[in-house]
Amino acid sequence: MGLLPTSQSAVVSSAEAFCPGPKPLQLMALPLTNALHLYRALLRECTYLPDSQARTYLRDHVIHSYRKHLPRYQQKRKEIPLRRRVALLHRGRKGLSVLRRANEGYLKPLQNVLCLAYGRKGRRRRKLMDELMQEDIPHDHEAVHAPSDPQKYSRDWLPPSTVMALLRSQSMNTEHLDRTVTGPTKLTPKPAVPEQNTWGRQMPEKRVKNLMRKWYAKQLDRLLPPLPEREFERLQELSHGKIGTDDGPVPRRRKVVAPSAETPSVVNEMLLLGGPQKSHTFAAYLHGRPHRLTPRLLQRMWLNILHHVPMMTRNASKDRWEVKWTVKGRARPQVSEVASDHLEALFGVP
Repeated sequence: MGLLPTSQSAVVSSAEAFCPGPKPLQLMALPLTNALHLYRALLRECTYLPDSQARTYLRDHVIHSYRKHLPRYQQKRKEIPLRRRVALLHRGRKGLSVLRRANEGYLKPLQNVLCLAYGRKGRRRRKLMDELMQEDIPHDHEAVHAPSDPQKYSRDWLPPSTVMALLRSQSMNTEHLDRTVTGPTKLTPKPAVPEQNTWGRQMPEKRVKNLMRKWYAKQLDRLLPPLPEREFERLQELSHGKIGTDDGPVPRRRKVVAPSAETPSVVNEMLLLGGPQKSHTFAAYLHGRPHRLTPRLLQRMWLNILHHVPMMTRNASKDRWEVKWTVKGRARPQVSEVASDHLEALFGVP
């Protein structure tokens, strides 16, 4: 015996037959955001960024993100499910908000944009890490005929020499890194794989591989790869004020201010009905305030990024990689000297 009458159950079954699919999708409304308008707004905000490399990288990133789901040729396009469209538009609006606040001078969004452009996070960081993770190439004839290396992720396996050198160096310089830029900074250069399991037996090889793989993935997520030499030198010159921005961002469009439609009578009615309104408060600046993007402020932002960029060089004589970091300088305390004739008056010393 059903819970619904026969007529109602027939209507429900017929509706389900004509509208297949999960019920939550049937209740979702179509997104109101126009994808083309969002695309143009993202590209427009990219042109306002104060860093030329950030402008180029973010513009290419936006175009690539759209072309990934909407290819240039109509024949290659596929229908995007509604749930996926809603998620993509939400991500686009979120990125647009970050770009707008970065251009308005909010420090945290601006720092996130610079981190994306200089490979401290995001897709570019993963690309730089892929280049760093290349396997070591034998340098001589003897190394080619040497015994084969241990199997990957085994107990005796080690990552490539470049990754290990960077891992050891970054683990010793974590105190100079800012967690707002890098995220979690704790690194473990040596994996902790126990010899025995909880039953007192030898650790199975499959379990050892899983632990090694998990350790390696965790370290790779926290490593900061080096930049190309030319880009590193340019970042150094920008942070020390030796060069300025290339041509500066495109001037922002002026907003059209609509004339106020409120008459004194309407204002008086609002005052009588709702009471006195609050004046300007600090609610808008709860998560930061906008700053003027002056050259001095930009130099500080570039210098903060430079502190998180290592420089790797190959030492041929010692056959190893050397990693150097730009450590934050500390101001030395200035001690003023006291004249000898004042010592007796101060401390009673002749």
